[in-house]
Amino acid sequence: MTPKIRRRILRLILIPILSLILLIGIAVAVLYSQQQRLVGIAVDRLNKELPGELTVGGSSITIFQNWPYISIGLQNVKFYPGKQDGDKPIYEAERMFVGFSLPDILKQKYRVKAIVLKNGSLRLIQDTAGRLNIVEAARIATDTVATTDTSSRAMDLDIKKFVLKNMDITWLDRKSGQHVSTHIDRIQAAFQLDSSSKVVADLKGAMLVDLTHPGDTTLFRHKHLETDIRLSYDMPAKFLNISEGKLKLEDAVFNITGTADLLHDNTVDLKIAGDKPDFRQLFSFAPPAVAKELKHFKYDGALNFDAKIKGKLKSGQMPGIELSFACSKAWLHNTEANRKLDSLSFKGFYTNGPEHSLKTSELRLTDMHARPDKGVFNGNFVMRDFTDPKVLMQINSELELGFIGAFLGIKDLQRITGYINLKMDFKELVDLSLPEQSMGKLTQGIQSELTVKHLTFRIPNYPHIIENLDLHAAMKDGFVKLDSMAFRLGNSDLRLDGSISDLPALFHHQEKPVQVLLNAHSNRMVLKELLAFDSARSAKAKEEIYGFNIGLSLETSVKELQHPSPLPKGIFKLQNLYASFKNYPHAFHDFGAELTIGDTSVLLRNFAGNIDSTDIRFSGRINNYALWFEKVKKGKTMLAFDFKSQHLAMNDLLGRKSREFVPRGYRREVGSNIWLRSKWELRYDSVFRFANVKIANISGELKKHAFRLDSVSGNVKFGADNFIKVDTLRGKVGNSDFDISMRLYTGKDTVRRKKENYLRFASRFIDAEQLGNYRLAPAQGKVADATRQRQSRHPISRQ
Repeated sequence: MTPKIRRRILRLILIPILSLILLIGIAVAVLYSQQQRLVGIAVDRLNKELPGELTVGGSSITIFQNWPYISIGLQNVKFYPGKQDGDKPIYEAERMFVGFSLPDILKQKYRVKAIVLKNGSLRLIQDTAGRLNIVEAARIATDTVATTDTSSRAMDLDIKKFVLKNMDITWLDRKSGQHVSTHIDRIQAAFQLDSSSKVVADLKGAMLVDLTHPGDTTLFRHKHLETDIRLSYDMPAKFLNISEGKLKLEDAVFNITGTADLLHDNTVDLKIAGDKPDFRQLFSFAPPAVAKELKHFKYDGALNFDAKIKGKLKSGQMPGIELSFACSKAWLHNTEANRKLDSLSFKGFYTNGPEHSLKTSELRLTDMHARPDKGVFNGNFVMRDFTDPKVLMQINSELELGFIGAFLGIKDLQRITGYINLKMDFKELVDLSLPEQSMGKLTQGIQSELTVKHLTFRIPNYPHIIENLDLHAAMKDGFVKLDSMAFRLGNSDLRLDGSISDLPALFHHQEKPVQVLLNAHSNRMVLKELLAFDSARSAKAKEEIYGFNIGLSLETSVKELQHPSPLPKGIFKLQNLYASFKNYPHAFHDFGAELTIGDTSVLLRNFAGNIDSTDIRFSGRINNYALWFEKVKKGKTMLAFDFKSQHLAMNDLLGRKSREFVPRGYRREVGSNIWLRSKWELRYDSVFRFANVKIANISGELKKHAFRLDSVSGNVKFGADNFIKVDTLRGKVGNSDFDISMRLYTGKDTVRRKKENYLRFASRFIDAEQLGNYRLAPAQGKVADATRQRQSRHPISRQ
């Protein structure tokens, strides 16, 4: 090659390169001269028209950030909800690059070709009225004055590249408390606006999504989501068309296509289908903790998933939703435990019905079948009306629980053993028919039957094992009968039986009274073991109960239990309470009671029983009991009681510690024919005002002290005025009778104390000799014993 040819080739190569460099230099110079004006025009105009405030920390020119586009780099871009100082920005980014093409710059036609946002955050908040903060802040005010700016040219939209890098986006719904947070590693989109005002966009990217709400859930936490969506948006018609869309959630891929008509009540028509028909679609929704446990599972099978969403989205109105899913020829194998669940299949369907609401929603799971290593499971399940569910449930299962615990691999279930047999044919949906299956034979009229044999398991964070639990229960016409339930817990044993009069009423007719019966029996209960879930209580519990028996009955409604005002109205009964103790040296037997809670009164009838040889019978009533639950008490309330005992021995009631609080002379006292009856009327006016105590009867006799009271009655009144008034307090002490009236001022006014105090006493007969022999305050303790010893050694001679 001659030198002349080489020079020509070199010129052919260098001239375009130098020309390109020159053009780039000219473009950079032009853009550099225009950057401040462009940024200023855009920011000033937006701040003039928007309720929010946009600020830019600075700008610069960069060539290679969006190559082949030349970009204006904006630093510290922030967008505030208002123009007041102190507001937190809705949006902020450390860097924002706006790219323009070289030919457009040279023509001074500034069409944005690329936008890149780096290292920022977007905080979206929807208030209780449904207003979104960024929409309100970016709402352009109506301007009726037409303006022209001949000094600037229009900025057209033909964005080839829109990129988000390292961005955090959060959304909070203040009404529901729902919170969504997303961290975007990188998302790239392209937008193009043609002459007909139609936007065409592509969206590709990856993000980490986290969803929480006040009740919290682990169902959708820290999920990896990837998108590949192609869509178009007709701006005049406000019509969105998703021609092709793929969403990848963890390992599951879903195809999405459809339209959204935003001009006509946000009408949507979307179709969603699973791209990979296997278990990855199902497991992609698993919480992280569950997903970790699923790693040692092998699985295979066909899983189909199709959804249709069609209808209007406005003012809380939901579109129609139809979801179909099915599983067939599936199996799961726990490789660590070497346990396999085979022949897994089911069909599912969900719709929110003609009204597009929870009221008309229906869920179906039919043809459910699974074959564990030992046992079988078949079933159908249908539920309608999610606000007041009506169900059809057919189950035939025979399971060996040791296999279930080992198969699931959950630590707390790995020590479970036993057998469970459940047969159910429960139909609340009489208009629904399903294909007949081999559901097992039930006795005529029986809707469900549950049998559990030799169940042994450990409760999490509890040191003792529940052993040998046997149970049999059946349901007929809604009546549930627990025939027997028995198990051992440590050194304690327990046997239970009972019934529920109307199980469906617990879920549907929650205002209807339901009666629950429970009988419990135990030969031995070790409280230290039963309370072992709380180490502090367990350490204090030294008592053991022997020969325990109790019968309980509760008649009320679910509505009353959920919304007491302030107590749930109903009837509670206690029957056949028996118990003896290791440390407390007494035994309870034949105890029973009936407690009735009405609208305004609480009535306790016949709380009666025996403690050793002592018999007790107590009844009481509280009127306007709601006053005791008010922070500021205003009004009247009444308490009345009646207590009787034919034989009351103090030695039957006192324990080792309680004896120390009773004078020594009364520790073995025996009372007979004891009858106490009284009514207390109390008045409050934000503070206590007065109490009017009516004593209907005080009667009884102390055998050891030879003391007798009979037919004591009268009226006692005291209150905030510092007066105690006794009106006609009558009765008999032994053979003597008395009639007392008095008024006593207990305040600090000494003048009133002298003038207004009085005492009136009357008696038809006084037996002075009998009264003189009463010893109501016997000497107590070691001092009294020492005194008696000194008196015995040094008797005092009578003069």
